[in-house]
Amino acid sequence: MLPALWLTAVILAYPARAGDLPGLRSWVDEQTAVSVTAQKSAWTFFRRDVQATGKLYNFADLGAFEVNQTGKRRQYLCLLEWVTAPILRKTRVVEDFSTLTIWADDQPLTFPRYTVNRELLHLTDMPFKGHTYNVLESYYEVSLEQLLTLSQAKSLRIAAANQPPDAAPYRSAKEEHKSLLAFTNEVVSIAKQANSSGALPK
Repeated sequence: MLPALWLTAVILAYPARAGDLPGLRSWVDEQTAVSVTAQKSAWTFFRRDVQATGKLYNFADLGAFEVNQTGKRRQYLCLLEWVTAPILRKTRVVEDFSTLTIWADDQPLTFPRYTVNRELLHLTDMPFKGHTYNVLESYYEVSLEQLLTLSQAKSLRIAAANQPPDAAPYRSAKEEHKSLLAFTNEVVSIAKQANSSGALPK
């Protein structure tokens, strides 16, 4: 745990500006001192589990967040994969999200997995709430340009790396258009302000 005085200094250095904005959350990780901004709620996707004989569904929660480590800002996508009957996971072939494909309307965006270990991102806890006790975490780097494409799309679908081309993709169960758009607008605005030309950094 950080000493109280140091933590107070960190909070003052990284004001929770986004916390007062609709659709956003912000906090300081008490263990690592990084400042985190995230969309308020993750986007939930689902698809029927073809391995199951009953009504078993695969779910994936997808949310965007930014880690600010002493002024160095990096944006990520968090994918939390879970099933409606966690006890049956041992009998299933787990979806391979080593590569995540997101269809923004008809445009596919591909993201290689950066890590499954949130500690590499200086995060003590998951940036989004898990629905079950055995959620599988994946984290992907995302550019500001990709965030703009995702936030401006009318619909999103996702697919795992091991899904056959003719398999049904994950479709939206709970959409978070406004939350994703609010997060994207905030991080893009900050990036432009930090660039003397007012353009997005390359």
